[in-house]
Amino acid sequence: MRDKFYAELNTLVEKSPITFIASVINKVEHSKKYYNPWNPYEVVLLFCMEKLHSFLSENSQQERTIHVVFEKRGNKEDKSLELAFRRIVSNDWQLGKNT
Repeated sequence: MRDKFYAELNTLVEKSPITFIASVINKVEHSKKYYNPWNPYEVVLLFCMEKLHSFLSENSQQERTIHVVFEKRGNKEDKSLELAFRRIVSNDWQLGKNT
């Protein structure tokens, strides 16, 4: 059942006129590498938003309406990420800013 689901999902994605921009972060390694690390979800969000901006610019689509979808994490994390998203979109962004 799982293989069938993934096969159908892959076919749907391949045939859909959409672009996915995704990123992952190893939270354990991130926290080991950086003293007082930034929120890993915010780091990934900023990276994806930068890639999205580049993609839109390269394709002359800066004025298009787009949809950004996030995976649900938890109420606290979701609110923090929404605030970070709004700051990025309004160009009031500084990595590590208190949320």
